[in-house]
Amino acid sequence: MEKIEFEQIAENCDAACKSELENKGFRCEAKGYIGYACVPPIDPQRIEQRRDYWDQLSPSSYGYLDLVYNDKDFAIGFLRDFEIINENQIKAIFKHNLSDKYGDESILPKQNYENTRILNVGDTFIPRCNNQYLFVYKLHDIVISEDVSYVIFVYRIGTTDIERCVFPETLENSFNVRFDI
Repeated sequence: MEKIEFEQIAENCDAACKSELENKGFRCEAKGYIGYACVPPIDPQRIEQRRDYWDQLSPSSYGYLDLVYNDKDFAIGFLRDFEIINENQIKAIFKHNLSDKYGDESILPKQNYENTRILNVGDTFIPRCNNQYLFVYKLHDIVISEDVSYVIFVYRIGTTDIERCVFPETLENSFNVRFDI
């Protein structure tokens, strides 16, 4: 996973863009030549209803946001469950059962697979792919409340010099891969 090429970022977000987006509730971070990458605000009503949540970051070609709840089934590739440890860490459970009938069988494990790993905010990994495209995820935030707790991942789509990803090897070799520019 030495060489990952990400989607070309077609637009930049300068200081004026950052200011405008932050006034709308976005959280922005400096990201080199593109200026800023900004995460959209989370809609509290959707959270209260525990509705699925997905959004684009700004600039839109920088990546996407995925929000998952600690008390609702989900699957992000091999990431199938998590347990919140504190506001900076989760215990992530990566799994595949032979009875799961999804995905390209040529890249899936030939036996049941389970791996538990502690992830800190900022850690990256590749839990899924599609042909030559890799989905590079970063644990962005952990929200703990009395009513509902959830984690926020941001992800980018990239390609690599490997001919085909194969699991679990792709996952196991992807922890802390490069994410930012």
